[in-house]
Amino acid sequence: MKSLRRVFALLLLGVASQAPTVFTSPVLAQVSTDQVSTNPVLYSQQAVEFTTSASGATRPGLTLPGTATAYDFGSILDNPASAALFRQGFFDLSLAATNTNEEARYLGGTQTDNQLKGSLSSLGFVVALPTRAGVLNFGGSYVQTASFNRAYSVVGFNQDHTITDQFKIPGSTYEGIAFETYAIDYGDVEQTYLESIFRVGFTPEQYPGIQQEAEILQEGIAGEWNAFIATEFQRNLFVGASIGVTNGEKTYKRTFLELDLNNVYNGDFIDTNNDGEGETDVDNMLLDDEFQSEYSGLSARLGIIYQVGEMLRIGASYKLPSTLNVTERYDSVIRTTMDNAEFFQSSLSGDFEYKIKQPSTLSAGLSIGTAQGVEFAFGADYTPLSNTEINYSGLETFLDERIDNEYIESVYDDVLDLRAGLTYTAPVGVTVFGSALYQAPRFKELSQERLAFGFGGDVPVNRNLSVFINSRLSSFNETSTVYSYEDGFFQPAVATTDLDVLTLDLQVGIKARF
Repeated sequence: MKSLRRVFALLLLGVASQAPTVFTSPVLAQVSTDQVSTNPVLYSQQAVEFTTSASGATRPGLTLPGTATAYDFGSILDNPASAALFRQGFFDLSLAATNTNEEARYLGGTQTDNQLKGSLSSLGFVVALPTRAGVLNFGGSYVQTASFNRAYSVVGFNQDHTITDQFKIPGSTYEGIAFETYAIDYGDVEQTYLESIFRVGFTPEQYPGIQQEAEILQEGIAGEWNAFIATEFQRNLFVGASIGVTNGEKTYKRTFLELDLNNVYNGDFIDTNNDGEGETDVDNMLLDDEFQSEYSGLSARLGIIYQVGEMLRIGASYKLPSTLNVTERYDSVIRTTMDNAEFFQSSLSGDFEYKIKQPSTLSAGLSIGTAQGVEFAFGADYTPLSNTEINYSGLETFLDERIDNEYIESVYDDVLDLRAGLTYTAPVGVTVFGSALYQAPRFKELSQERLAFGFGGDVPVNRNLSVFINSRLSSFNETSTVYSYEDGFFQPAVATTDLDVLTLDLQVGIKARF
């Protein structure tokens, strides 16, 4: 048991004061503050992130709208009826590389990080069967719909708070291992409340501060295996349907180091050799978090395209509501090193499963083609994100489920994403394109829209084989949670960083026609 002598000595290190009144927030998973920020660790935000990653608009590489025309397998995700527009069967294989550059502003400083990842982008085939009237096409494909690769770091001297302020929150997952490693301790001699080890002995106004250095990594992809069929149901009227299996995996890693660079905490209060006498103090605290999420679920789409004259097509599709099954594995380690190089380390791990009920998506679009090989396409996708729901299992999580679903409904907006594209096919068969994507803000209170621009082309090698290269450049700004905490006055708060994110996707593949 930790020594009362050490607690009393730590209190004497600062100016004596009465212990503050403990404030306990009824909900600490969703911290109540005036500021809304992204926090990929929260299940409520994961639910919306995994939902929006199921769109053909977010896939790396090609962002051309396929609601009323056909370019590739991504077009079939936009509208399964577009499969009937392929006049020739083909096999498609492509790889993607994603490079993400992030600039993080935190505590007056700026850090820049890059991350490069490669993955399978698409794989599949289309069989085109001519019929007495029209066509009957079917096939199967895999399409990568999203990349979760992110990386940023923060560095600075924090005079206001410490990540150990998170550990002292009543009910905090970290409380046990933080207490075992001296990251937190009793804040008074009577042992009535817990306090950050860097605050014990100081009033909130006297907190001397701590050097912080952290790196946050996110890795993973999402994709869909899809089976589809489409036909020209009547002259100029194309209908299609698809059923798919959505799957994804994402890893979130946070390495957070707090250092006593100026040796402010230089007492001899911590006993590292079990002789009953204190001989050292804290030099640094390291927190390592890793959250691994895997999810899967069925999806289904219906679509229709109507040809109006020789130049105009209009189309619409409907993605039915669906359910994702999510399994998360979490591992956390706290290591506290003392001035005498001795250290204390403790860890926790576990698994958690839950379900995400995804809302439907309604898409509409048009395409206008000319005899000169030019085609313009436009598409819009409407998703009521506020209808996303989380389903936890067990009566013990009923209250958390209700709170998180109320959070989703109140914070997230119903969104309308827009895409436009222009293609030109030369008489020799070479195709070039340009496209633009506008992704509406997900939060009601924040204007964090995302813009993307795509460029690329398809070059024939011979009559039945072509090579295509597609690229997409996207950018957005975001306020992201570094950690939530309870300040020196026991009030809930959030430490955030402002991020400027620039992502370049490159897709390279081959298409073999048969």
